[in-house]
Amino acid sequence: MYANLKILNVLAENESTSVYLVVEKYTSFLYCLKKTELKQSEEKKNQNILDSLIRESKIGMCLDHPLLIKTYCTLLDNRNIYQLMEFVEGSTLQELSRDIKKHAVKQEKPVYSISAIKEVLSQLLEAINYLHDKKIAHRDLK
Repeated sequence: MYANLKILNVLAENESTSVYLVVEKYTSFLYCLKKTELKQSEEKKNQNILDSLIRESKIGMCLDHPLLIKTYCTLLDNRNIYQLMEFVEGSTLQELSRDIKKHAVKQEKPVYSISAIKEVLSQLLEAINYLHDKKIAHRDLK
């Protein structure tokens, strides 16, 4: 699909979506490539998925905020939709939350300080505020 990209690693996978760490061969820039499979037997569902991903991509390409992942382009073939996005190293909100819960349940010393958690929440609220100022509601924070 993207001839100038080389897959380095699988970052995440579920039944219909894979997210890859890729490198652009000529510049050595790292990106995320999200591939969503469109199932041949589910034409109506595919159209809804396609509409949703195209809407998500259009919005992502218009946003410009340091705390939001940039979407660079979206391509479609007969079986998949591909979204090329900014690669950001580090943990997801889901991973941070899981770590915090795990340590709380075991009543262990927290992995993150209160000030670190406050900083993450502050950044999250800043990004959400930016989206809301643009009349965008994000329904899948991770």
